[in-house]
Amino acid sequence: MRWLLALAVFISTCAYASVKETIVSYIASQLAAPVRVTELSSSYRDFDASKDYEMVSYRVTPSGRAWFLLRNGARSFWVQAKFSVQKMVVVSKGLIDRGEIISSNKVETKLIWLSPLKAGKVLGYEDVVGKVATRRIQPGAIITSGMVKKPLAVRRGELVKFLLKEGAVEIEGVARAMRNASVGEIVELKNLSSGRIFSGEVIGEGRVVVR
Repeated sequence: MRWLLALAVFISTCAYASVKETIVSYIASQLAAPVRVTELSSSYRDFDASKDYEMVSYRVTPSGRAWFLLRNGARSFWVQAKFSVQKMVVVSKGLIDRGEIISSNKVETKLIWLSPLKAGKVLGYEDVVGKVATRRIQPGAIITSGMVKKPLAVRRGELVKFLLKEGAVEIEGVARAMRNASVGEIVELKNLSSGRIFSGEVIGEGRVVVR
């Protein structure tokens, strides 16, 4: 369905817009984000971005470049477009040290233009606040996926509560964590009496469910 929407936008735009406007609209529909074309170039000497040409084919890449095969009468030619996308990003308001849990007063959101590759790595507000910085983050830095991680909910060697679920049966107990883990991760536990190793999913601070 997405390609049908893109085709509909493309066809309706071609009816009245310049080729530059058509290219902007088409890339935006493919990426589902506002797009700004920063450069159009072609080996065709008579190419005019303000004119309307017949669109033959296209190729859009995540690198911020796209190629469009256009036709002007009997002449076909390629046009290369360089573009950026607009996205809401999370920016550090001050220095954030490695290992620090990021609070709301340490960051702010900004709407900026980015390359598509970088836009794919930036995080939303809810993906940053409450997470742990994996490195020192300088003031004004855009926070990306490699800069944060989930805080630990289970720590190696500590006793944790586990809930064993098997059908309608539920058994609660205490076991020792064999490694550090965050919510959503699988962690190995050691039974205190038998020494048996089993595993479960971390669902909260010091809590594991075994299915």
